[in-house]
Amino acid sequence: MTLFVFCYYPPSKKKMRDDDEILDVYVSIFQIIMRQQLKQEIKDQFPTQELRFTPFRTINDFLLDATWSIPNFSDFPRLNNRIVSNLIYYQTNYFVFGTVLFLLVGYKLLLKKFIRFFFDYLTS
Repeated sequence: MTLFVFCYYPPSKKKMRDDDEILDVYVSIFQIIMRQQLKQEIKDQFPTQELRFTPFRTINDFLLDATWSIPNFSDFPRLNNRIVSNLIYYQTNYFVFGTVLFLLVGYKLLLKKFIRFFFDYLTS
C-alpha cells in the first residue's frame, strides 16, 4: 500500500514578482490595443460629424413665448418625440440653467458651512 502525500510549496517571492511584472506587461499591451480599437470604432462611426452646441435661445423663446399645454399621455411615441425634440432644441439653455442652479446651491451650502465654522470658532 502506497501513501501519497501532496505538499504545497509556495513559489518564491522572486518568481511571484516576475509573474506580476509579466502580467502587468500583458495588461498594459491589452489596454493599448483596446484603446486603439475603440478610437478606430469611434472614427468609423462618426467620420464627418463634429461636436457642436445648439445656439443659446432667448429667455422669451425659452420660457415666456412657450406654448404650455398638457401633453397627451395616451400617445407615447408622440410624447417621447416631443420631449426629445425639446431637449435637443433647448439643450444649451438647460445646461446653463443647470450649471447656474448647481453653483447657487453649492455657494449657499458653502456659505452656510463657512458661517457655522466661523461662529463656532468665535464661541470656543
